[in-house]
Amino acid sequence: MTRGRPLSVILLFFAPLVLGNLFQQLYSMADTLIVGRFVGVGALAGGGSTGSLSFLVLGFVSGVCSGYSIPVAQYFGAGNHQRMRRCVGNAVLQGAVIAALLTTVTVAGARQVLTWMDTPPDILEDAYLYIVIVFGGIPATMLYNFLSGVLRALGDSRTPLFFLVAAAILNVVLDLVFILCCGMGVAGAAWATILSQGVSGLLCLVYIWKKVPLLHLGREDLGWDGEEQRRLALMGIPMALQFSITAVGTIIIQAVVNALGSGVVAAVTAGTKVQNLLMSPLETMGITMATYCGQNLGAERVDRVRAGLLLMLWGMFEKIVVADRLAMLVDHVYDNYAGLPGAAVVLATVFFAVQIYSDFAGYSHIAIGAAQVMGFTLMENFRQPYLSKSVAEFWRRWHISLSTWFRDYLYIPLGGSRRGMGRKYVNTMIVFLASGLWHGANWSFVIWGGLNGAYQVMGEALAPLRERACRVLRIHRDRPFWKLVRTVFTFCLVDFA
Repeated sequence: MTRGRPLSVILLFFAPLVLGNLFQQLYSMADTLIVGRFVGVGALAGGGSTGSLSFLVLGFVSGVCSGYSIPVAQYFGAGNHQRMRRCVGNAVLQGAVIAALLTTVTVAGARQVLTWMDTPPDILEDAYLYIVIVFGGIPATMLYNFLSGVLRALGDSRTPLFFLVAAAILNVVLDLVFILCCGMGVAGAAWATILSQGVSGLLCLVYIWKKVPLLHLGREDLGWDGEEQRRLALMGIPMALQFSITAVGTIIIQAVVNALGSGVVAAVTAGTKVQNLLMSPLETMGITMATYCGQNLGAERVDRVRAGLLLMLWGMFEKIVVADRLAMLVDHVYDNYAGLPGAAVVLATVFFAVQIYSDFAGYSHIAIGAAQVMGFTLMENFRQPYLSKSVAEFWRRWHISLSTWFRDYLYIPLGGSRRGMGRKYVNTMIVFLASGLWHGANWSFVIWGGLNGAYQVMGEALAPLRERACRVLRIHRDRPFWKLVRTVFTFCLVDFA
């Protein structure tokens, strides 16, 4: 992934990966369908009530394995294959310890946690049986996630897809056998999932042994390396927490849902499966970009990612640090304006202008940066608009893509300025009123559009009078002081609107 057009490389890697993840979600839905249809709503609710708990633990496993793949990708990109094998060997050692600890702790504490989550008594045993089997299979889950992550780190996202498809088909077959033929109920679904995961992991292992000599580990590669262990932990643990930390909130929500009864739990289970299916492509793109950036950083091809990543980082700073922090202050003032002095309201209004800019520009910079990393260029959307010296200039700097669209597809088709000044002013007002409606179906947005349109019309209509006044009063508008005056006046107009 260190050569070729970035977008093509990323999409070729992403396509098999997203197909595999979607297939994984589909066979998870098949589990739900088979259990609900042939075992009953209670069994479906029992397995489903463990979803958030399973997400917490298995998300941690998936995150650890994704984190391990980053230094592997960096070593591979740098061409340091000996160090790469040592990294893989140490990941095996660290991963085995984590798998053993997680399995022991989760199996021992599963019943108590389900009780704390207020799992309905009529589904508690099914829930416990299902989750204990799933947690007991953590080593199998980790085996597949780790080996498939290593293969992807080497740029091969197709082989794990093939094995995942085979595992998905096996999972459905085992579901039918264990549930219909053996009458194992919800435990059959859990065993089918764990066994199919184990088979997919073994297939990856056999493939690596036969087809990828680059990953054949020697005795020296399995030696404990403190520096490598530290690096793997610094990559794996934060990624694991990132994957699983949101599960804490879903566990709280699940506890609330549990209190509503097993029927509601079953309904939420079915809905969650659909949500997971829709969210899968976004999560997959994150894994793709981690591998892409890791290989290019390892190969010292920082030029392929630096500018885009810095722009994305700046966009996140604008959005999270500036816009979101100012929003709390502004909302507090606007919600309590009657009891506050006028200066506080005025200051909040100025902060609101900065908040809106940082919010919109932040999103735009994140999108533009992501596009740069993938090798293509999006147009600049905000060009320091609050430094504008007129409202017309402001709209050439603010939300440039939207302004350009309205110009090309509404203003010019209406006639633009080709039919006299009167028609030009009418067309300008139509465009800004339409822009207001685009922002929201509310009279406040229409008024906002009307004010900005009026500013434009008045600014152009009064231009000759303004020029004459400057000549009479000997005001040189291009001098720094008058530029500052015009900038402040323009900011006040757009902030008032």
